[in-house]
Amino acid sequence: MIDVSLGDLVRFHPYRFLTVTVIVLFSVTSACSSSKSTESNAATSAGGQKLVTPGTLTICADFAGPPFAFEENGKLTGFEVELVDAMAPSMNLATNWIDTPFDSVFSALDAGKCDVIASGLSITDERKKHVNFTDATFYADQSLVVRAKDAAVTKNLADLAGKTIGAQAGTTGQAFAEKNKAATTSIKLFPGDDAMFAALGAGEINAIVQDFPFSHYRASKNPNEFAVVQRYPTGEQYAMAVAKSNTALVDKLNTALASLEADGTYNGIYNQWFGATN
Repeated sequence: MIDVSLGDLVRFHPYRFLTVTVIVLFSVTSACSSSKSTESNAATSAGGQKLVTPGTLTICADFAGPPFAFEENGKLTGFEVELVDAMAPSMNLATNWIDTPFDSVFSALDAGKCDVIASGLSITDERKKHVNFTDATFYADQSLVVRAKDAAVTKNLADLAGKTIGAQAGTTGQAFAEKNKAATTSIKLFPGDDAMFAALGAGEINAIVQDFPFSHYRASKNPNEFAVVQRYPTGEQYAMAVAKSNTALVDKLNTALASLEADGTYNGIYNQWFGATN
């Protein structure tokens, strides 16, 4: 089993701020607060950018994605939840989070159900064809997870020949598994983390390929059940995604993000979830 020390294995870019072009933020008479929802209104336009609901930034996220967005004790929390909620006040916006399965986030954005996707979303060339990404918010790699009791004998993808790997549908984990698995290895797709890890724990699948921050968090919370045995340095970047036509919103999100980096708020939120940086 590999050493899964957070300080060594979670990679990101804490010092991305240089000169920030000042963009005049629009004014909206609304208190900045966070809420969660399962539905939203038709799209409208305000202050140069399109918003589903005036005065509110509506975000699609998969709530089954700790440590980025998940419900704990009836409250929505996570790294990206805290990050976006901290960005919204400088935009004079409240936030409304909509629980959306990961494999549906792009269709929800296209349908005008939300303004932005913030759900541990990797930037890829294919996705760039359909959405505009903000500046990167997090760096990540892929990983291989097995049952803790199997860690001594299952150490890499080659060891899974003839067996079954789980992956979340529509993710870069699925793409990585398909590209790098042994020819005789099968892949079973899942709609979310909970079902996928339940299947691994029950022995229905033999391993999981998943973004490292997600797998590390799950394994660290359940060390007797799951183990991360490989980390694959793919250098992926997470970012928020916005509709192609909504370039004004991308600019405002980038300005808000840069402000949090400059004043240390970003590092504070990062450290809370992943530990102090090197």
